[in-house]
Amino acid sequence: MTEQERYQRVDLPFYRAEIRPVLPRGVLDFHAHVGDNGYRAMRFGMPTPQADIELTNRCLAEAAGTGWLHPLMLAGKGLASPAELEQALATPAFKGYKVLLNWFGDDYGQRTIEDMLSPVEMEPAEPLGLIVLLHAPRAGRLADTVIQEGVRALAQGYPRAQVVLAHCGRCAYRVITPDIRASFMAYEIVPAIRRAAERAGIATGEMEAIFHDNGARLLARVEA
Repeated sequence: MTEQERYQRVDLPFYRAEIRPVLPRGVLDFHAHVGDNGYRAMRFGMPTPQADIELTNRCLAEAAGTGWLHPLMLAGKGLASPAELEQALATPAFKGYKVLLNWFGDDYGQRTIEDMLSPVEMEPAEPLGLIVLLHAPRAGRLADTVIQEGVRALAQGYPRAQVVLAHCGRCAYRVITPDIRASFMAYEIVPAIRRAAERAGIATGEMEAIFHDNGARLLARVEA
């Protein structure tokens, strides 16, 4: 099956049946990497040790103000001095941080929140109400009590900073489709969100908050 044939036979029918009925008219992507252009999103570079952090942050700051791109600077423990952070945050370009996960390959099983963030990053985030987008480390993810304590310490120590857990805290909720499997990860994520919402008693008509309103509220607090 060619790529175009798979699109016609698998992905397009999956989108029409499973994705389009769920999505509201407005979507705010709160986790988009540089290069996924053309729609409204919180954007940042690849938050890995291979990244050219200075170049990535500079390019994002220059691209801000388009109305569809809301930059998060790559930041994390030991990456910048207090003076460097103050200078970067002196402009209204950045809405917060995408926290660097200092790992190679899959080697982050023992990382903690405290390994990724320090008061150097959190103290300026607090008065500004910055968004702190955090990829939960360790194999147990948010179910790990060590990670729970780390997140709780951030929330209690810096209540005005807006801590957001990427990938829903890296929780796992697989979509079981025995007769069809979409090519795109996002095509599986949307039905997973729908099924989780149904389990929580959230109606389809109320899901606009998940796909847009919740993120827009956080962004408005930074821009206020």
